[in-house]
Amino acid sequence: MLRVLVTGYAGYVGAVVVRELASRSCRTVGYDSNWFWGVQNPLEDPPERSLEYSRCVDTRDLQSEDFEGFDAVVHLAAVSNDPIGSEFDEATLAVNVHATRHVAGLAQDAGVSNFIFASSTSVYGAAGDDLVDEASSPNPQTAYASSKLQSENDLMAMASSKFKVTLLRFATAHGYSPRLRTDLVLNDFVINSLTHAKYLSGLMEPLGGQWFTSATWPKPSGGV
Repeated sequence: MLRVLVTGYAGYVGAVVVRELASRSCRTVGYDSNWFWGVQNPLEDPPERSLEYSRCVDTRDLQSEDFEGFDAVVHLAAVSNDPIGSEFDEATLAVNVHATRHVAGLAQDAGVSNFIFASSTSVYGAAGDDLVDEASSPNPQTAYASSKLQSENDLMAMASSKFKVTLLRFATAHGYSPRLRTDLVLNDFVINSLTHAKYLSGLMEPLGGQWFTSATWPKPSGGV
């Protein structure tokens, strides 16, 4: 039975990930700083119900013993969007880059064999009319995007046959989660479209009726 550590387990995506891991009989442990403690659907079980145990801890404060006995680490913990990243660029660098390197180093030293990193399609930047894929050149435009790309490079430099690194460039997450976020672009779009009758037409008219972005539903069947 796999033993998996999930950082950022209490977030929008993490709450779904730990439930899915538990449904697949993984022994799952969660670490989270709980910056958004209390944002929970009261009709749903909290993500802690899916865990062997959880800890309220900043990833920057983790020690080597915190990674002993795990087969895999799923690293979701991050300052997780462009507006916050731009406003708090030093914190974004500290959490998204330095702490990621710290976590990966401790996991590697503890003998963890698989490290899964939540990156972002924002590393591609503004592509204009072109579609992008894994072969496209990154062109980050924000502190958040730059932090994700830097961490990707750091992690790939650490990868080996004994420490397998998987980079997942997620699109903007949307849809339901027990720890729902309404600031994400598609969630905000739907909420405002339902609550403000003129919002949808008023938004689309300046865009010429065409609007394209990438999005990921935070359910395993939707790509996470």
